[in-house]
Amino acid sequence: MPGTAEHDDAFGAAVAKGDFNGDMRFDVAVGVPDEAVGGVTLAGAVNVLYGSPGGLTGAGSQLFTQNNPEPVDFFGASLAAGDFDGDGFFDLAVGVPGEDVGGVDDAGAITVLFGSGGGITTAGSQTLFQGSGGIAGSAEVGDSFGHALASGLLANDDLADLVVGVPGENVGAISDAGAVNVLAGSSGGLVNGSLATQGNPEEGDAFGAAVATGDFDDTAGDDPAVGAPGETVGGRQAAGAVSVFNGPPSGLAAERLLSRGRPGSRAPRRPATPSGRRWRPPTPTASGSGTWPSASPARASGPTSRPAWSTCWPGRPPARAEARWCCRPTRRTSTSSVRPSPVGSSCTTSTTTASST
Repeated sequence: MPGTAEHDDAFGAAVAKGDFNGDMRFDVAVGVPDEAVGGVTLAGAVNVLYGSPGGLTGAGSQLFTQNNPEPVDFFGASLAAGDFDGDGFFDLAVGVPGEDVGGVDDAGAITVLFGSGGGITTAGSQTLFQGSGGIAGSAEVGDSFGHALASGLLANDDLADLVVGVPGENVGAISDAGAVNVLAGSSGGLVNGSLATQGNPEEGDAFGAAVATGDFDDTAGDDPAVGAPGETVGGRQAAGAVSVFNGPPSGLAAERLLSRGRPGSRAPRRPATPSGRRWRPPTPTASGSGTWPSASPARASGPTSRPAWSTCWPGRPPARAEARWCCRPTRRTSTSSVRPSPVGSSCTTSTTTASST
């Protein structure tokens, strides 16, 4: 299998299965979001292992990285597989929630790699982010588009659609309320469907921190389920909730909010917190405890001691009761004054193929 086991690679942080080469056996993609690419820390990578009569094997396996890796991109932090273009091969969507878009830090992006008779290929790959190619929304600092991914047949056809979590999305003036983009499958790959938010967005809800799909009500098409771990329920901050929607990719509807002890109810709005404050994960100590930095709209310059993607914060902020989704990337800027080129619409992956286990 390509790649070397290194300290804090986080191999296995995300896993997705699909028949990428059409041989009627499932294959597996494995996210390695903390992988260093060359001298670029926390850039991320994805391994693809193929099924065989003897099970998964490293023979013919692949390693994918971005062509323009940047520090703290976390390529491979989330994965989802589905036949997005209807050609009979499963394709792979890769979340890059720490991706910079132009000059916008940590806006996030996804890369779509298509399946073929030879397996996953970079040919015709897509790089998508909010505001690109008609994708709803605008790339904003800390959105983390691609933090969570789930595929499903929302339109009840043969084309897989993709639900993309954007837990750092600001909804109007409400910070970090969160959102999901729904991308529709087409013969040319994924295209814009719609942007959905909660009916009652609140600061710090992190709606979109987790997503899943399934036909929960036996009606035509799959339904998205969207986690909001920061949701206040009955005055209990960060109790968390899940919203379930019906509808095709072009517009989700009929939101039902589920929380522990109160299925189907709406949560009351929590008191507002000071505007402009953005909360970040604590820096873990050797004992595993965490210390929380002061909240500030300003971004730190230079390297930071932010936990890696694989390290979830163990504590809670002393100045605010609710916990936050895990783990928001905080930018480590390069020591160079020249930043790598921003995300573009062209292929952003390279591949290495192993010939043996």
